Formats: sequence, structure tokens, C-alpha cells
Amino acid sequence: MGIIEENYVENVFDSWMGKIPGRLTAEHTAKILGFAVHDIPVLVKHRLLTPLGQPSEKSTKYFAAVEVFQCAADTKWLGKATKVVSENWKR
Repeated sequence: MGIIEENYVENVFDSWMGKIPGRLTAEHTAKILGFAVHDIPVLVKHRLLTPLGQPSEKSTKYFAAVEVFQCAADTKWLGKATKVVSENWKR
């Protein structure tokens, strides 16, 4: 990530501090990233998102807010994630 992108993420995250929790549910994560909730398990499966801790397969997954905002600001990550989700639903 470049300096401009890092500053953007820091500024956006700082502006949200106190308004969002440090860990986000799949629903919050999907909304911030612009994906559907049912796309989040696909992104986890392809290791584009990593849940906090080591949750069991059927447990609630939480994601670090700072990492979600970094992904949202990274156009390369968004492109790759969009491609993975699109290819997944083609099958």
C-alpha cells in the first residue's frame, strides 16, 4: 500500500473511532467492503479475509476493523476479491 492509501486508511479509521467496535461481524464487514454477507465466507475461504482468533467452522466470525478499512482502501485487493467472488458464484 502506498503512502496516500495508508494516510487515507488512517484518516478514515480515525474518523470512525468511537463509532465502530474494534472487531466487526460479517454483516458490518460486508457493508464496509461493498460485498453481500454471503460473499464473506467466500473471501475467508480464499484467504482474502482472516477472522480474528481461530473460530470453529460454524461459530460467529469477527474481523479486525482496521484490516477491513485497509482492504476497503486497497483497489488491488478489491479487484482480486471481486474476481474471486464472481468466479465462485459462476460455478
